[in-house]
Amino acid sequence: MQKIFNILNNKNKLKSFEEISYLSFALSSISGRRMIEIFYTGKFKIINKKKILFNGQAKNNNKKKYEIYILLIDTKKFIKKIKKLRSCKKIKKIIKKIKNKNNKINSINSQISNNLSSHLNK
Repeated sequence: MQKIFNILNNKNKLKSFEEISYLSFALSSISGRRMIEIFYTGKFKIINKKKILFNGQAKNNNKKKYEIYILLIDTKKFIKKIKKLRSCKKIKKIIKKIKNKNNKINSINSQISNNLSSHLNK
């Protein structure tokens, strides 16, 4: 947990996929959300310092909202880190490329997951 705490409290530059991988893992760990929800489908709204309202669950693709707890950091910092991760040039480039591909065999979520996994698991 200390390493996750350190990652979350670092000034992550997100210049490399290694840094992106660390931050996305930490955010996923403290929220219990899947990577695709952290990077793309999840919508998060602050309820209080430790709880957020979440929708955009990847597995059901439904609009149901859930209250979830955030561990180790407050929810404002969690939202800030999510925004930073999603605005990262490397991530935006991958998502844009996939959206423009028009692959009808696999869902956008699975294409994003597969593509990000190949970069983040190196």
